[in-house]
Amino acid sequence: MKGPYSLNLILSVVMFLVFPIIGIPGASATNNCSFTTTGTVMMLNGNCTTDSTILIPNGFTLDGAGFTITAVDPPGGHFLGAVVKNAGATANVMNLKVTTSGLANVCDGGADRLRGILFESASGSITNNTVLNINQGSSGCQEGNAIEARNPPFDGTHPATKSVTITGNTIDNYQKTGILVNGDVDATIHQNAVSGLGMVPFIAQNGIQVGFGATASVKRNAVSDNWFTGADFASTGVLLFQVSDVTAEGNTASHNQVGVAVETWCFLSGPASAGDNHVVRNTVNGAQLGVSVHAFTFFSSCNPDASNNKVVNNSISTSVTPVGPGVSVGAFDLDIPGPGFTPSAVNNKVIANTIVGHSPQIDTSAATKTKVQANGP
Repeated sequence: MKGPYSLNLILSVVMFLVFPIIGIPGASATNNCSFTTTGTVMMLNGNCTTDSTILIPNGFTLDGAGFTITAVDPPGGHFLGAVVKNAGATANVMNLKVTTSGLANVCDGGADRLRGILFESASGSITNNTVLNINQGSSGCQEGNAIEARNPPFDGTHPATKSVTITGNTIDNYQKTGILVNGDVDATIHQNAVSGLGMVPFIAQNGIQVGFGATASVKRNAVSDNWFTGADFASTGVLLFQVSDVTAEGNTASHNQVGVAVETWCFLSGPASAGDNHVVRNTVNGAQLGVSVHAFTFFSSCNPDASNNKVVNNSISTSVTPVGPGVSVGAFDLDIPGPGFTPSAVNNKVIANTIVGHSPQIDTSAATKTKVQANGP
């Protein structure tokens, strides 16, 4: 499909990799958060406000006890980085509410990008939290991730994998991404409720992204309202970018521009492949494009390959216009910025999906040896 729906949303996400995480600002001028520590549990004592990152000591659990941490701009400046972040190799966050209030619309990179809860090169769990309004207003800045876990390298190798469990969280009104997992991370992403801003003209949001060599189980999440109304670009409910052996199963993706996307460009010297992923038993409704499996030459550093993926037993329906395919599989040689690499999409399977309202139901015209079987209304 020339001019694919998900083109720019990957461009936006890629920017998260080009700056390393560095230091966190020091003492805060406005931080009235206090904790009671028992053993390795630090319990928040009440609702509070901070203008700098709150660090969780190595091996500790931050128990929010249902209270809220609100991030605000410091005097004479603007909030930088994550609201809550690990300070060591392991951390846990539970029962916490995180939000922002009136943050300045200033774009930052690297460690200064806005996040709600960030695990940087750490294992642990992020469970039963509410993360709201991680944004700078109606901003197009490529930051504002509600929950993020990242660990280098981002090339698909796994020398020191971190394991992160992200379950039972409620996430709403983020700026860029609801849940973002990139690099050498093995994530369990289950039973989260993730809601974007709906139809907006200023940023292409993603609900859940697993990218750049990460592995994950993405199951039983409810992801909704990620839709970019601007030209050329798109938002996605669940995005698997340059990853392999990831399972997206039993999720409900509602009113996202693209329901579920599997994609590779071989971008930023990352993995060439988006292969052997399983998109199974999901419910996708109200999307422009239901499920995509795509390889593109777009600022590629090698031959991108989206092969051996399975799209099986999904329920895909829509009534939106204009409308695209229920399932699209293909390799697209965009030659941007110029020729040199060849994309491929081979031996993918599209089996036993129920597709209603999309036209065409299935498009594999740009793919090779796709098995299409037992799909219907």
